[in-house]
Amino acid sequence: MENYDAVVLGAGPGGYVSAIRLAQLGFRTLLVEKDELGGECTNYGCIPSKLLIDYSSKIFAIKELAKEEFVNGNVEPAILKLWNKKEKIIKRLREGISFLLQSNKVDYIKGEGHVLDVGKILITNHGSEKIVSTKNIVLAMGAKPLELRNLPFDGRRIISFKEALSLQSIPRRLMVVGAGAIGLELGTAYAKLGSEVIFVEILDQLLPNFDRDVSTILKRSLETWGVKIHLGTFVEEHAYVDNNTIMVKLSNGKEYNVDYVLVAVGKSPIDEVYNLEKLGIELTSKGFIKVDDRMRTSLDGVFAVGDITGPPFLAHKASAQGIVCAENIASHDLRFDEKFVPIGLFTDPEIAMIGISETEAEKNGLNVNVIKIPYMAIGKGSIDAKRNAFVKIIYEESGTILGMQIVGPLATELINLGSILYSCGKKPKELSNSIFVHPTYSEIFGELLKAISGKGIHYVKIS
Repeated sequence: MENYDAVVLGAGPGGYVSAIRLAQLGFRTLLVEKDELGGECTNYGCIPSKLLIDYSSKIFAIKELAKEEFVNGNVEPAILKLWNKKEKIIKRLREGISFLLQSNKVDYIKGEGHVLDVGKILITNHGSEKIVSTKNIVLAMGAKPLELRNLPFDGRRIISFKEALSLQSIPRRLMVVGAGAIGLELGTAYAKLGSEVIFVEILDQLLPNFDRDVSTILKRSLETWGVKIHLGTFVEEHAYVDNNTIMVKLSNGKEYNVDYVLVAVGKSPIDEVYNLEKLGIELTSKGFIKVDDRMRTSLDGVFAVGDITGPPFLAHKASAQGIVCAENIASHDLRFDEKFVPIGLFTDPEIAMIGISETEAEKNGLNVNVIKIPYMAIGKGSIDAKRNAFVKIIYEESGTILGMQIVGPLATELINLGSILYSCGKKPKELSNSIFVHPTYSEIFGELLKAISGKGIHYVKIS
């Protein structure tokens, strides 16, 4: 039986990062993946979805320019060519991960790993079996799309995000059930490509973790493109009209005949977690693996990272957990704190956040200050006429930043600056003399730092 210092099950952004860091720390490491290197993020999630979003935004922008007669000619999307590009990008990324594994001397086996007991892994692949022993196990097998009882996936007309990222033609009419990050991003992309999109959300607000002034701007933007949004609503029943059409009746009495129903209501635990529970690994109330801030499970020598540990389901969270996990296997005291995980949505406008929201602060009775600076306060925002875009900071009287929300162009990039401000422990006053390139969107952070310090130039608080 072959022996390893660590075996990592799952080669997504949590698993392969953990494996590489373990090898760098001197551990003989084996990485096992039943599908493809990169996991869901590279192959079915982050990368292909952002490619679709980028493509749809470019098509939409050209069409808008044509409407305003800045350019001439018709623009029609060629979705199959986009998917060909997708496969080339994914292949290149897989090869990149493979190179990193080889460079760091991580052993890799394509197969399905099962934990037989503490320190013992069974690996199966097309009928062949292999058992390896290890001192440490890292569980990084991800999660699966959550299925609704009354809308079970059929792979044809009721689909998950995986199928939505390989449709052979642009839907004439697409219903998206669930207005969370995945649903909103993909729904926005297809709306820009010409689909009639209908959102159905059981809650009374898009993205309830964000403040209402942020989600309202997103809602209005979608509606200006003709997107229909049904809040506080659920699917009551459905029936197949023919091979290409499905009828959906909503709880508010509305009925639609659509080409596809994209169910994007979150993720659920993979079946393997219940076998792990039998070995003594504690699960959360939702069935995900329970871990502490060192990524340890309730079973000695077994760690878990990424989606298998529950929401939020974010690749950058998984990678951060993977590093924390590896460092703690090496007996280094590194802790994971979810409050430092930024969230970004590649919608139009983009939105992002870190820390607590203004609404959350109010609910918890916190005495906070709020500054909201519009993009239009800076030159770049005026060039692009982003009248509704803003950055909002929630902070204490001392100047300590508690949270931030952004709605507008490049919000998913700007939140990384916010993440540094939030996590570095510096007071805005200490950073308020920082100089930013003009004209750029990031200049708004220079204005925010000055405003919090009472030295705002382009910001005037209106009471």
